[in-house]
Parts: sequence; C-alpha cells; structure tokens
Amino acid sequence: MTEQVEAASSATSAEAATGSSGMVRPREAMEPSGEGKSSPGSSGKTGNNVQIAQAVKNLNAGFGEVVGLLMRDPKCRHLSLADLEWLVLPALAANQMMSARGKVKDKAGNEAGLTVPLALVLWAKVSEEVDQKLEAQKKAGAPLRLAPGDWTSGDIPWLVLSLGPKELQAKLQEKLDEETGAGIKVFAASKESEA
Repeated sequence: MTEQVEAASSATSAEAATGSSGMVRPREAMEPSGEGKSSPGSSGKTGNNVQIAQAVKNLNAGFGEVVGLLMRDPKCRHLSLADLEWLVLPALAANQMMSARGKVKDKAGNEAGLTVPLALVLWAKVSEEVDQKLEAQKKAGAPLRLAPGDWTSGDIPWLVLSLGPKELQAKLQEKLDEETGAGIKVFAASKESEA
C-alpha cells in the first residue's frame, strides 16, 4: 500500500504523507516471496534467514517510530517498558499500525531526503467477548488493557491509540475506516502532541 495524501502539519514545517508508513509490515516480510528463495536442492535456510532478518529489522523500525512519538506526547511519556510490551508489540506483530510521515527540510527549506513519523494509530480487531470487555472498561473509566491474544481475536475494530497533530490523526483514522470497512470503535480520546 503506497497511497500517499499530502497534508501540512502545524506542529512542524514538514510535509506529511499518510499511508502505511512506508515500511514492510512484519507479517508481510515473513511471507514467502520470489526473493531470497533458495534453488531446488538447497536447504532453503538462506531465504528464510533473509526474510526473518528483514522482519526483525522492520519490527525494530516500527517500534522505534512508536516510541519516538510516545516520548513526545506529554500524556504518554510516563509509560513503562511493560506498557510498551502489551500496547505496542502486539500491534506491530499483527500489522495493526499506520503512521503519517513528514519530509525533513534543511535550514534553506530544501528536502533532506529523510522522513520522520509525525502521527500514528494502533488498532485491534477483537472478538465479541473482548469487545464487551472493552466497552465495560470504557464505561467504567478504567484504562485500556489488552492481552496479546486479544489484538487479533476477532473482526470488531477498536482504535487503541492515536497520536500526533489532530489533522493527521483524522487522515489516518479516515484511512483506517476505509481499510477495516466498518465503523471503528474508539477507546480513548485522541492525543494531540505538542511537538
């Protein structure tokens, strides 16, 4: 998915593009493709090792993007490593992250060829049982908590986290609504970063 939508961010001087963050998502990186496959009669380990290495590289890059945005958000800076483990890793492993990236410009205003994450959304697709649990947590004002298996337990989409400038969050959520094909439920209010 390489579709990009241009948007201006009031938080930075960068131009932002929404889409699938430009990285191969971890699950896609591990699926067999024509690249890296070994020839008939060979062990096949080389192709698998290349795919696994690429999946790990992409997972690490996605994790870095999320942590970078969380660090800039005053409401999320307090998250612990344990919070990152249940909040971020299952979303990355399940290919349930989308980010908006901006092009970095030098002091003269020229594009430097580097992009940085400006906004992101993480979502879960849960079962009816987990959906009811989330509805009860939301109604009680309790913080969101999902077990790793909950993230992909069904087909009911829930927006778990949305960070960045409001206009970019809106574009990402619109794109997410298109992808999921259903009205996505929102657990908590979106968080606009001040950075």
